[in-house]
Amino acid sequence: MAIFSKLSWYFRSQWRRYGAAILMLAVVACLSMVPAWVVGKFVDSVVDKTLNQALLLRYVLTIVSVVLVVYVLRFLWRALLYGASYQLGAILRQRLYQKFVSMDPWFHQRYGTGDLMARATNDVAAVEMAAGEGVLTLVDGLITGAVVLGVLFWFNWKLALIVLIPWPAMSWVMWLLGEQLHAAFGNAQRHFSRLNDQVHYGLTGVRVVRALGLETHEGKRFTEVVRATTAANAVVAAIDAKYEPTIYFTIGLSFLLCVAGGSWFVHEGSMTLGKMTTFTMYMGHLIWPMFAYGWMLNIVERGSAAHRRLEDIFDASPAQFPGQQEQLDTQQPLTVAIERFCFPDEERAALTNVHFTLPAASTLGVVGRTGSGKSTLVSLVAGLYPLHEGEIRWGDTPIQTLSDQTRSQKIAVVPQDPFLFSATIEDNIRLGKPHATFEEVEKAARAACIHDDILRLADGYQTQVGERGMTLSGGQKQRISIARALLIDADFLLLDDALSAVDARTEAKILAGFKQLRKDRTTLIVSHRMSAVEHASQILVLEGGSIVAQGAHPALMSQQGWYAQMVRYQQWEAALDDGSAIEGGSVIEGGSDE
Repeated sequence: MAIFSKLSWYFRSQWRRYGAAILMLAVVACLSMVPAWVVGKFVDSVVDKTLNQALLLRYVLTIVSVVLVVYVLRFLWRALLYGASYQLGAILRQRLYQKFVSMDPWFHQRYGTGDLMARATNDVAAVEMAAGEGVLTLVDGLITGAVVLGVLFWFNWKLALIVLIPWPAMSWVMWLLGEQLHAAFGNAQRHFSRLNDQVHYGLTGVRVVRALGLETHEGKRFTEVVRATTAANAVVAAIDAKYEPTIYFTIGLSFLLCVAGGSWFVHEGSMTLGKMTTFTMYMGHLIWPMFAYGWMLNIVERGSAAHRRLEDIFDASPAQFPGQQEQLDTQQPLTVAIERFCFPDEERAALTNVHFTLPAASTLGVVGRTGSGKSTLVSLVAGLYPLHEGEIRWGDTPIQTLSDQTRSQKIAVVPQDPFLFSATIEDNIRLGKPHATFEEVEKAARAACIHDDILRLADGYQTQVGERGMTLSGGQKQRISIARALLIDADFLLLDDALSAVDARTEAKILAGFKQLRKDRTTLIVSHRMSAVEHASQILVLEGGSIVAQGAHPALMSQQGWYAQMVRYQQWEAALDDGSAIEGGSVIEGGSDE
């Protein structure tokens, strides 16, 4: 029942709708007693031989009128109640979506995509049902039960007490089943979340699975998850199955007591046959309240377990709350002073003692081995993670004080794993600037060296790229993502190894375009290719989360460190790719032995 108090905010906002529905339920409950009363009168008039045509017509018209009114009222209260529950579902889904997009990356690392999808579908549906069907069964069962019991006690209070003898035991059994169902349904929902996660991983990674021949292995893993989910739902079904027999047993026992006790009272003359018939028919009206009681407990326990899972999401707080600063002077230098940064649940520092200043309208290159902290640095500079030991500020403005809107307008990030939506290429490029003209979209695509590739496609800019851009190559997806960032024309552009899937010649063209388009803007480039950062005014070399070398390209080459070694190695590698032969330590143009 706790779910009703948790949803009281919604019931208060919809009190007119729920109030009207409850009033109609009460009227229906009272009118439903009329046919049994009429039948009792009819039986007594037959026994007393007082039935005539006019009286019979009155009885028939009364029953028909009541049935028609009940029909209309049932339609109206169902429309009101279920309409309110569907509206609650829409509100909860909207709140969930707003929560999903407002949370930081740590939140999405904790909850899998499939888990969040399960909460937004199955759990919301269970809460929605509690606000509709649950309220219906609770109110209708209570009102109908109260009216029927009142009439039964008014007819013969002794017989009413007799037929209620099995009810306390039934209530106790129902309470036990409700406790079991709450725990079992919560467990089933958790297994359903894991199943959703497994399906999501399988679909998004289907290319890798097929490329590595892991269909059988992944199929076995999926089968295990399916079996566990099936077993968890079987437990719920087993508990569900106990409700109906319990109710039927109680009803049967009550009817047995009713017939036995009623026959005795008729025999001794304290009750007429017509009244006993009416009493027995009213007993039939108790079947629905008893079923409603069991069904209500079922729905409420499911809804309570589901609402608790939704509360886990609603109560989650981001690691940092958006700031309120709306102004950012990007003509000021960017100062980064990271003393120490660790990811949640990890003791090892991802970054330590990273200090540098990036003047406005300049380019910073960041290189280093895999796992050296390059992407982590980009995330911190972009304000995606909170920094507790240190500070990142633009002039006098800490990056964490910026509002989300200001950050998205001033800072554009191109991740190393670009994400494209299942839409047209034009829509994907225009994502950050929805009202951009086609000429602006085309200009950004040309700067990202993707325009010619787009024109070679059958539908050009109107080509549907499929989910996550599955119809495009990795390099095409990266260049579309770059075009999207260039269209925003942010003051600060961060490229997180965004050219890794692009060949060296295309990379050179893109970087040359950057020099023209962004000569008055600030850029940070992370790359595993040294050629992508050699034009930068300053280059950082990271190792183990710390800066081990810093300076412009000529200075780093003169130090003969890791950077210089990688430059020479990549030049040698590029020469091989161009068909050069290495001989005697020098590069001699010639054909490849391939």
